[in-house]
Amino acid sequence: MSTYVMSDLHGCFNGFMRMLKKIRFKDSDTLVLAGDYMDRGSQNFEMLEWLVNRPDNVIMLLGNHDKEFIEYILIMELMAKKLFFKGDNDSYKDFCRLYDKVQISLTRYDKDVANYFDYYDTLNNIIAEKEDGITLNKAIRWRKMLEQLPYVYKTESKGREVIVVHAGYAENLKQLEGYKKFKYEHLEDFYLHSRDESIEFGGKENAIIIAGHTPTIAEGFSYNNGRIYHYHDDKKNCDFYDIDCGAVFKPYYKNAHLACLRIDDMKEFYV
Repeated sequence: MSTYVMSDLHGCFNGFMRMLKKIRFKDSDTLVLAGDYMDRGSQNFEMLEWLVNRPDNVIMLLGNHDKEFIEYILIMELMAKKLFFKGDNDSYKDFCRLYDKVQISLTRYDKDVANYFDYYDTLNNIIAEKEDGITLNKAIRWRKMLEQLPYVYKTESKGREVIVVHAGYAENLKQLEGYKKFKYEHLEDFYLHSRDESIEFGGKENAIIIAGHTPTIAEGFSYNNGRIYHYHDDKKNCDFYDIDCGAVFKPYYKNAHLACLRIDDMKEFYV
């Protein structure tokens, strides 16, 4: 019975399957996924379908890309009503027609939303790569799955609290008052978007924080040449782990990996 954590899968479905095989993931184990399941990668459809049908011992958290993906599908649903679109919600061809109409209509009437909609071309790529694979009802099913996800998962290991989150953790907004670069109005925004401030201002006394969001292949506070980054805050006795090792960038960076951290003993796995 072990607990594993992974993050930032970004459509890297084959790598994800290889990792499950490498850690010998079984029914008695628990897997916590810390968000960002799609965008940038080439197997978003496979990833989303696996997640919809995931085993009960897989716990999903929300990431910033997941929240944006929810909004893309909501835009399609709202525009379908606004445009009085008549189509079969179980039809691939009608989904393609609706997608094109939404693109054209947004470009005409709201360029800001048009520039935001399907920013990473994820829906467009699924349409192109999976003929008859996507329908509006299937997209709605993905949306509903993602909308139900929590931001934070908490457990214990060897007498210490372990907190898993997509980007960073803080107990409350007051904890972030010293951060002047950007004012967080909602704690959920910190969970989804924080970077170096997650270490400087976030955390919790005597806890272990495990997050992703910032690839460790990128020059910056968590750079570790594509390996899991670990930092210990002496004042808080808080350990921070960044487990986003840039898997989706593997075609461009030799040091990019998909990483997995086993909470029981903090053993690292890479594919």
